[in-house]
Amino acid sequence: MNTDNQQEIGNVDWLAGIMDGEGCIALLVFRGGKRNDKYGGFRLQMRATIGNTNDGVINRIIDILIANGIGHHVQQQKSITRGRETGKVCRLIHVSTKANLYKFLKIVYPRLADTDKKERAAIIVKLIEQRDAFAMEQGIRATHSYTQADVALILQFLRLTRSKQTERLAEILNDCTREARQTVTKKSRARHDTVWSPARVGEVAEMPTRLA
Repeated sequence: MNTDNQQEIGNVDWLAGIMDGEGCIALLVFRGGKRNDKYGGFRLQMRATIGNTNDGVINRIIDILIANGIGHHVQQQKSITRGRETGKVCRLIHVSTKANLYKFLKIVYPRLADTDKKERAAIIVKLIEQRDAFAMEQGIRATHSYTQADVALILQFLRLTRSKQTERLAEILNDCTREARQTVTKKSRARHDTVWSPARVGEVAEMPTRLA
């Protein structure tokens, strides 16, 4: 193994360690607007975030992301500890688009400690691959509705957060999925909203995806 490869592996190992200690993996559920109501009634935002007040740490993270072709954006906010401002500036690095988040999680996942955070990463990777495989199977670029199999993964993730709203969300998300499935005003919409069973998902699990 040459020196460059060793350095690259070392950088990714270091990034995974920072993610373990300073990062979070989030899946946010929003009620859809008029457009989203037609495609399932809700929308998701998935992202990984690392926050730090040390410029050296932040700059190294950014360099590693750029070297691996991972898009991101940086947000600044006041650093607050125990409700008081520390006088420092905390920079948050967000990786949030589907393609970039997939790349990021694929390189750090094997190196994360065996915690809820690693379980969350695994669920997000599976959800992205599952939805991308569905779109490929249907011959469409993307899918705005969510299948029962998608909702099962979303709820699996939310239960790891121990949110008291999870069961209420489960009812809402499943209702939205049924509504999407019943939208048959266009042939393309009917095909688009086909609900996959867990067995059907398993049949295409090995399909290559655009993100592979």
